[in-house]
Amino acid sequence: MGIIYLLIVAFLGWVGVRIYKSYKSSQMTFDEHHFKQGDVDVIFATGIIKIRTTEYKVNQVTGIKAEPYTQSHRHGGSKAWKAIIELDDFRKPRYEMEFFSRKRANEFTQRLSVALRKAGGPSFS
Repeated sequence: MGIIYLLIVAFLGWVGVRIYKSYKSSQMTFDEHHFKQGDVDVIFATGIIKIRTTEYKVNQVTGIKAEPYTQSHRHGGSKAWKAIIELDDFRKPRYEMEFFSRKRANEFTQRLSVALRKAGGPSFS
């Protein structure tokens, strides 16, 4: 009986972490100097994108896309989505952010594309 409780607690902890990460990804601030959402911060004047604790030049971003969190080909009903930032970096060539909905993931990718252009980076429109 104790193992069942342990499994339930572990599952609830996993769900809690997922919800927190998705909520954190949705928090956004911006002004005329920078754009920040989740762990991504673009500083316009310096042309730097900071992802978590690593800084890159905005020209090192090679792609931005949003896709469903599920791996199946029939993802029309998928509720969870992720935004993917592809980088010109051997150590970490791909960074993913989780979102509750397709709309929020697409809004993030559009805002990030505008921020990168404003910082002198590539255009992904």
